This record gives sequence, structure tokens and C-alpha cells, in this order.
Amino acid sequence: MTKSTEAYTSWAEAVLGGKCVAARSAGAGASRATWLIDIEKPTGAIEPAVLRIDTGDGPLSGTEVSLEREGAVYRALQGRDLPIASFGAISEDGLALILGRLEGTAEWGESLEAPVRDTVVDEFVDAIVALHALDTAELDIPGMRIVLSSNDHARNELDLWEEILTTRVTRPSPAVRYAFHWMRRHAPECGETVLCHGDPGPGNFMHQDGHLSGLIDWEFAHFGDPMDDLGWMAFRGRAGGFAWPLESIFRKYAEVSGRALDRRRIEYYQLFTILRMAVCCLVGMQDRKGGMNANVYFSLYPSLEVLLPLAISSMVGLETPRPLVVDDEVIDELPLYVEKEFLPRIANDIDDPLVRMRLLSVTPLLGHLRARLGIGTEVDALNLDTVAAALGKRFESWPQAERGIDELLRSGEIDDEIVLPMLTSVGLQRARLWPGAGPGRMTVPDLPDWLGT
Repeated sequence: MTKSTEAYTSWAEAVLGGKCVAARSAGAGASRATWLIDIEKPTGAIEPAVLRIDTGDGPLSGTEVSLEREGAVYRALQGRDLPIASFGAISEDGLALILGRLEGTAEWGESLEAPVRDTVVDEFVDAIVALHALDTAELDIPGMRIVLSSNDHARNELDLWEEILTTRVTRPSPAVRYAFHWMRRHAPECGETVLCHGDPGPGNFMHQDGHLSGLIDWEFAHFGDPMDDLGWMAFRGRAGGFAWPLESIFRKYAEVSGRALDRRRIEYYQLFTILRMAVCCLVGMQDRKGGMNANVYFSLYPSLEVLLPLAISSMVGLETPRPLVVDDEVIDELPLYVEKEFLPRIANDIDDPLVRMRLLSVTPLLGHLRARLGIGTEVDALNLDTVAAALGKRFESWPQAERGIDELLRSGEIDDEIVLPMLTSVGLQRARLWPGAGPGRMTVPDLPDWLGT
């Protein structure tokens, strides 16, 4: 534990009236640090709790998407017959949150028996339907943007995330800039407003003994379109390779909620999921201070950068080829050995699961470096030709081209028929620099079949 974590643990002891006798990290910590703590009361009883801490170096630190707002969501949902952790307290500085600990596990996959998965999924859908049935006028959640018109559902979130991008990121990000531009012009209207969980799906709910324990990770909660949450469910289920019966989930949601599914809006919010994640990665890559695991951002962002123009191309009906695959035989043998054999063998000898995970998360970065050494010059040259053909301007290097495209997008001088095919072609070439599949790696899926809902 750091000194800051120890200070907040002492605060948790004072709030809960006991002594912390056990504390363990709940995961890698790509956004905020989460600790599972056991508090021993004077009676000897043990109270399990969750301590979430904003360490100041996560992608959401210092933004509206704060722990304080997340705590307000938990507080507002207490006593509303929703499966959710109990609210404990929020620290005076708003940087630490105490919650009750739900029983069970968040792990999800084929290892669970089908009847168990079916029951938990049904209860999960019931919980989302109950959440969307709440009267938002009765919810007091300070810091959350209010929906005032039928197209505010998407635009409120676009404003929030573009503000985070503008104020926190200086590096050029053409695919992200274009996605914001396109999504503003195609923001769907919605006649009702619900409280969205903001990130529902595998990994963000707990279950035990074949039943749902509760929904977790409410930091992205917001007032919005009910199809927003369905878009997240689709993305998390498909991109993560989970045993996630999406179509049956959609059918049950429509049946229980009485809402008709709007596939186009679901696709739109699935795209928004990719955009939000890309912004988080860009901030995390730039503002790293050592506490969070930046390996996640560096290895995930390239896939998201490819997915954004591919997804938009799919939605507008632009035919795109499959990403090209890197042939390992043409890549230098030494970095391939380090990535595929050396690091995994070392990782197998490490007992600490967090340290082991961090070490293995380096492997996609090594894969990129060996691909960059092998075909980086070729990929850059092809992309410079693509940009020159589209814009009529020749850049000397790919970083220079990225800055030039970014400036063009910032100026608003955009011709979709030129820019979208260009970004899609560039993205498919850059996908070659992140070859194969491996721990912590997100491959570029087969669009548009993957995106379709």
C-alpha cells in the first residue's frame, strides 16, 4: 500500500468503527484503485467492505466522472429494490469511497454451467429493467448532467467526453476527432430518459450460487437513452469473447421492459462505447504517473483506433476489406522469442497475480515493437500514400501526417466521402502493427458482422 492508501484505510477504519485486519487489491487498477478490506469490530465481528481510491493518475481523475459522483449514485439508489452494494461513505476530499462488499465473483465465461449462466443472465436483465424503470425526477445525483431535450441523451455525453479529450490530451488522434464529429451529426433522439448504468455486462456484476448478487462499477452512470446500456452490453459481450447470449438478452429486455428495441440506436451507442474507451486510453497514456497500469492503455488504444472508422464505415454501408495479418516468419526472431516464450515463462514463476498480470500485459507491446521493426516503414509509406491521394498533400512522416489530419478535423473542414475511407484504410494498415492474439490483447474483429445487433 502507498502512504495515500494507508491514510484512506485509516479513514475507513474510523468510519466503520473497527480495525482493518486484511486488505487486498481487487484487480489491475486501470482507472481507480479498488481494495477489498476486512474490518474487525470491537465485538470481534468482521465487516467486509470495498475501498475505492482515486489515486490521481487514472484517466478519469479530475473530471466530472468522479468518485464523488459515483458515490452519489450509490447513495441515491439505496432502498430502491435494486441489487447494488450498500453505500458507506465518501471522504471529505471526494477521493475515497466506502461500499459494502457483495458476495460472489465477477468472473464470467464458459466455465460456468449453462443453467447457472441462464439464471444469472435473467436476473441481470431484470435488474437493468428495474433500473430503467426508476423515475429520474426522484433521483438526487449531484454532478450528473440533466437531459433537457430529446437529443440531449447522446449530446450530453459527447460534450462530457470531448471536454475530457480537449483538456487532457495533446497528442493527435484523428480517428477519435472524426468519431466525435460524426456522432454529433448523427445523435439519435429519444423520447424518454432513464438512469443508465453506463457500463453493464460481463465483469461488471457479481454472482454467487447461480444468482445475481448485484451490479458493480457505476462510475459511468448517467441520465440517458435506455438503448445506451444495451449498446454497452453488446460491446462488452462481443469484444470480450464472453459466453454472453446477447440476442436472448435483448428479447428478454424488450419483453420485460415493454420497450421496442431500436437497433440503430444500439449500434450508435455501441460505437460510443468504443469512443469512450479510446478517450480513457488517450488520457491514461498521456497522464501516467506510475500508479495505474498504463500497459492496458497502450495495448488497447490501437485496436479502438482501428475500430472507430471501421464501425462508422459499417454503419454507413461503406465496404471495407479485412485487416491484413502479420506473418511472424518475416519478423525478427529475438523479439518474437522474448514475447512468446521468455516473458510467459517468467510470469509462470510469479505468485503474486497482480504482478504476473502486469508482466504479461507487456507482451502486446512487445508484439507491436517487433512488428514495427519488421514492417513499420512499409506501413508508414502506404499510409502516407493514402493520405496524399485523399488530401492532395504529401507529409514527410507519419507523425507529421497525424498532426496534419488532426488539425484538419479540428478546423471542421471535413468531407465525409474523403476522410472516412482514408481513416478506415489507414486503420486497417495500422492494425498490422498489432499482430496476433495474446494476454490482454483485443484483436480487430470481423466487421460488420461483429458490430451488427
